[in-house]
Amino acid sequence: MNQKTSPVANYGGFDRDTWPIKDFKLHKFCAIESKSARTKKERKEREDETGARYTPFMDLPYYNGIRMCIVDPMHNLFLGISKHLLVHYFEKKLKPNDLESVSSIMEKIKQRCPQDVGRVPPKIIEIKDLQKWTADQTKNFVLYFSIPCLEPILPAEDLEIWKEFVQGCQLLCTRILSKRNLVSADMKLLNFCQKLQEREGTNFIVPNMHLCCHLKECIEDYGPIYSFWLFGFERFNGMLGAIPNSNRTIEIELMRKFSRTTYIMNIEVEEEFDYILSGVRERDGVGSVANEIETDEGTINIYFQSLENNALFNGSEKYGNPLPKVLSSKLDSDPYYFLMEKYGQFYNLNSSFAIHDPSILKFSKFKVGDEIFGSESSRSNRSSFILLKKNNNIVPARVHGYFMHTISMNSFPVRHTFAVVEYFKKKDGNALVEDPFDIRIFDAEWKLDDFEPKSSASIIPVQNILCRFIPVSRSVNVFNISPIVRRLAY
Repeated sequence: MNQKTSPVANYGGFDRDTWPIKDFKLHKFCAIESKSARTKKERKEREDETGARYTPFMDLPYYNGIRMCIVDPMHNLFLGISKHLLVHYFEKKLKPNDLESVSSIMEKIKQRCPQDVGRVPPKIIEIKDLQKWTADQTKNFVLYFSIPCLEPILPAEDLEIWKEFVQGCQLLCTRILSKRNLVSADMKLLNFCQKLQEREGTNFIVPNMHLCCHLKECIEDYGPIYSFWLFGFERFNGMLGAIPNSNRTIEIELMRKFSRTTYIMNIEVEEEFDYILSGVRERDGVGSVANEIETDEGTINIYFQSLENNALFNGSEKYGNPLPKVLSSKLDSDPYYFLMEKYGQFYNLNSSFAIHDPSILKFSKFKVGDEIFGSESSRSNRSSFILLKKNNNIVPARVHGYFMHTISMNSFPVRHTFAVVEYFKKKDGNALVEDPFDIRIFDAEWKLDDFEPKSSASIIPVQNILCRFIPVSRSVNVFNISPIVRRLAY
């Protein structure tokens, strides 16, 4: 779609009750009539008048060109709306020296951004640098960088409109999308378009803004946007374009390369010799094109239960796996008594209960699906910042480590998996929220190096972890939360 505004074309109007419902039978009839035109000029005039062009697909009995027209979220949300609006803000709403402020905040966020998020945007020295961003860089800027970067400099009314768009994108950019979140995302995008039209005028509205209001129907037909957006397609185009060729028999050379790579990828060797082939195998993708590891239904159910208020887990539910190294150890005095208190709460045990075997298995990283939760002591310490529910409110914490402990219940051994965390103290006057992707979570401020006193609440079942987040430093010893969407696939 052409992103330039036009004094003639009107893409505004976001009252859905006034949108006419297209009839494919009429559309097909008009297309066939256009095809029967005697000259190219006449055919073009008919196509321009009716908006219908013939395609052989229309001869298929099951084909519905209107219902099967898919809006690609990558081009629509990120390469389309995001860049259109960001360029407008930087050109019309912000001062030239604000680019330096945005770049400074971006660098602070990058220092604590987990690597598996994907490609992060580079510095913005000039506005034209923004136009060079890839779709993945733009997506990550919108989801994790934009609000902390724009909040200090963007006018309040524009910021509120942008937040509506960001929250809609956050809800959609999950590999598992509930119907409730889909409806919520759809309303966020619709509200964004309505407020933007009221703020900037009808001539500012571009086709992509109307099309984003049809994403809900596409998702209902084809599943979450990870299943049909074009990130993987574009990446493969880039890989094909990077393959050296003679510029003569390109198709044959590409197929030879494809056949050779497929053969190498499928060679089975002993694990100790796998390094020999690692240099010639294709690297795994990250971010939007990362390989999906299917998550079992039980894990998915636990995740959605954890989002509810008063979710009850005791750590014995099957959920994820520890990553090496797993070391044998024993409970220290404080964790010992904290854990006894926890077991008492989980199983309604009386005060005479005692842990007879303090042996535990310690580890520093925990994996759920293809998402790694790190700890302060691991190399994945950027993934140690997590969000939890405490008294039905979202609070940030940092993981110190993980451990597994087994007790005997009714003469059967029951293994529990826990995380040891410290809760960040909040600044006075913060409004707490119940949803990790409530847009108000960006407004809350927390003390970076100041933690709540340790207690039994410092030991939590790993099932209670909602998601990771990026701590965005706004001033000395103060940070805001930028939540990271979960990477569960089903």
